[in-house]
Amino acid sequence: MLEQKPIKIPSIIKIYFLRIDNDQFLVFNNLESTVHLSIKIPSLVSIVKEKNALIVQKKPGSVLSNQAGSFYLYLKNFIINFQIPSKKTLILRGLGLKATLEATALSLKLGYSHESVVKILPSNKSTVFLGKKFLSIINYNKFYLGNFAEKIYRLKRANCYKGRGLYYKEKKFIIKAVKKT
Repeated sequence: MLEQKPIKIPSIIKIYFLRIDNDQFLVFNNLESTVHLSIKIPSLVSIVKEKNALIVQKKPGSVLSNQAGSFYLYLKNFIINFQIPSKKTLILRGLGLKATLEATALSLKLGYSHESVVKILPSNKSTVFLGKKFLSIINYNKFYLGNFAEKIYRLKRANCYKGRGLYYKEKKFIIKAVKKT
C-alpha cells in the first residue's frame, strides 16, 4: 500500500477517539460553534493521532487496501468541510406561502388546506433562518443539509409555468412559455 500523507487537524477542531462495544468512532468538536459530529472507523482501518495530524493505515492482516484509501479521502474532505458551514436558501414564491419557525419544527403553509410540519432533529444540528419570502438552512454536515433542504423542497416544488412554489436560490429556474393556439 502506498503511504498516505498525514491529515492536518486545524486548531479549531478537537478530535477524540471513542470505543462502544467493538466499534470505534472519531468524534469531532468544532470549538468555534460547539458542533459535535462523529464518524465510525471501518474495521479494516486503523487511525493514529500524532500531535495535530491523523494518519490512516490499513490494519495488518487485512486484505482490502482500497478501504483505507477511500476512508482517507472521506476523512480529509470531512475535516475540510467541518470548518466552514454550508448554506442552502429556499425561496417561497406565490401568494399564501409562509413559513414559521417553532422550537423543534418548521411549519409551512404551502397553499394546501393544512400546514406541513418538518421536524428539526437535534442530531441534525441545522440552523434555520426565516425571511419574509426565503428560508436559509446552515449546517456543518453537507449530507444532513442536502437531505433536510430536499425534504422541504419536495413539499411544494415550483410550478414550471407560473413559478409558484419553493425553489433553490442557488439553482437557475426557467419558467416555460405557455403555448397559445
